[in-house]
Amino acid sequence: MDRRVFLYLIPAIMFVSLLYVVAHLFAPPKAVVPTEIGADEGNRCAQGETIACTTPQGCAGHRPCQLGHFGECVPDYECTPGETMSCPYDVCTMGRKECGQCGKWGPCIGPPECGEGDYCPAGNGSA
Repeated sequence: MDRRVFLYLIPAIMFVSLLYVVAHLFAPPKAVVPTEIGADEGNRCAQGETIACTTPQGCAGHRPCQLGHFGECVPDYECTPGETMSCPYDVCTMGRKECGQCGKWGPCIGPPECGEGDYCPAGNGSA
């Protein structure tokens, strides 16, 4: 092959390569949205959008929009399951309440000496 062909061919290949790089460097990126098997087009959502749901444990939650599709159900916790805290049981007695498995506070339970509707004076817990 003649040497002159290489003198023209190499700069031409470099020029085409440069055009390709410049064209792709300044082109806006394409949005890639992963699709799940069996996902339909009606399952699209906007970033920041959420819908109500129920977890497999039966707890209320929400599904946040992630990359154009609703994600897994996230429980709506107001407390950590198993956590306890003091609460006012009656006018002058403190009780305790516990956080249930769904992250919601249970009822306030008074001291063992106090029954439903009983008045328990502060200090001794007896009527």
